Amino acid sequence: MRAITTGELGQMRVAQEEMMPDTCTVLSSTQTTVPGGGRKVSWVAGTTYAWRVRPLGAPSQTRFAEALGTRAGWIGTLPWDAVVDEKNRLRGADGTDYEVIGLHDARGSWPTALKLVLAIARD
Repeated sequence: MRAITTGELGQMRVAQEEMMPDTCTVLSSTQTTVPGGGRKVSWVAGTTYAWRVRPLGAPSQTRFAEALGTRAGWIGTLPWDAVVDEKNRLRGADGTDYEVIGLHDARGSWPTALKLVLAIARD
């Protein structure tokens, strides 16, 4: 197998992103102290990316069962260079907030997209 060029990898990334029909916004948490000493968590909007979201298949649902608990899993596909981790949430264009459970698969030799395992946020 031959190595691909930087230009070919760029074309693959463009093609992948063209198949992301929706957008999502990365949310980061902030905490504030409330009267009585408690803390309130708020989610602040950050970068918006193209994406697509679909239900998580059975093999992956099993793989992430402990983290998902009784919740259904979803796969969020974002551009390869999106900056997102397990501390973030993603808000779909329809207003649904998703918790980031983890990375769906290793990036492999030709990183063309970032695939995350998600669950609908509990609160």
